[in-house]
Amino acid sequence: VSTQSTGVSEAVKVLRKSGYTRLEEHKEWALKPGGQYFLTRNSSTLIAFALGEKFTPGNGCQIIGAHTDSPCLRVKQRSKHECVGYSQVRCECYGGGIWATWFDRDLKLAGKVMVRGEGGSISARLAHIDQPLLHIPTLATLAGVTTRL
Repeated sequence: VSTQSTGVSEAVKVLRKSGYTRLEEHKEWALKPGGQYFLTRNSSTLIAFALGEKFTPGNGCQIIGAHTDSPCLRVKQRSKHECVGYSQVRCECYGGGIWATWFDRDLKLAGKVMVRGEGGSISARLAHIDQPLLHIPTLATLAGVTTRL
C-alpha cells in the first residue's frame, strides 16, 4: 500500500542508504560541493538534491519536481458517527478522483495517524491495517437520492 506518507518514508530510506544527509528546514544549512541532501515536511513532502563538485553559491541549479499525492478519501479528525444503527466514518474527498469506482468495494485504512502517548504528547505514526474495514455502498438512485461525489 502506498500513501503520501509511506511513499516519502520509503524514499527517505533509499536516500539515506545512498549517502544523502537530512537537512532541517528551519536551520541554517552547511552545503558543500558534491554534497547530497534531503528534507521533508509533514511526512508528505520530500525535497532531495545533489550539488555538483564545482558548486558555488549563486551559480544556479537545475530542479526536477514531482508530487506524492493521489486521489483518496481522508478520514476526518472527528470521524466517528452513528446513524440508523450503523457505525460510520466521516471522510472527505481529496484530489480529482473518479469516485464512483470507489463504491461497492471493501476498503482498508493506511496513512499517517496522530497518536497520544503517555503524558499527553502527540506524535505522528504510519499505519496500515491490511484488512477490509470500510465499505461505501452505492446509493439508492431509484429512490431519488443524489450524491455530491
